[in-house]
Amino acid sequence: RVLVPFIFLYLEIIDFGPSGISVFHVKIIFKKFFCRKPTNGHWAKADQFLESPDWSYAGGGQPSPMNTAERKRLLMQKNLARRIIQSLNEVHQAKEAYAKLTVKKRQEELDRLPTFRQKGHKI
Repeated sequence: RVLVPFIFLYLEIIDFGPSGISVFHVKIIFKKFFCRKPTNGHWAKADQFLESPDWSYAGGGQPSPMNTAERKRLLMQKNLARRIIQSLNEVHQAKEAYAKLTVKKRQEELDRLPTFRQKGHKI
């Protein structure tokens, strides 16, 4: 553990307009607390092995277990794929329904028209 000093700056500005009453306070507060000592020597940088892959499972040929972020991403991708397939099915069903409706309207239109007779037949 390392003792790390931090400086907090407290600033207060009060102004009451044209009367000239204004207060300006600056207060510096030093806080000291303990934190974990970084392995790379700098507290703002990531540790050496934090972003490197886990090679402990490489020797046996088995995949390493998924972490939480991978599981979330996989679940989101599955939900997205499910929604895409559902939307495509809805579009396909709508196209089929429109085609059936068009055929039905055309048939009703033909049924409403009077049947034509030959010219000069029983005038």
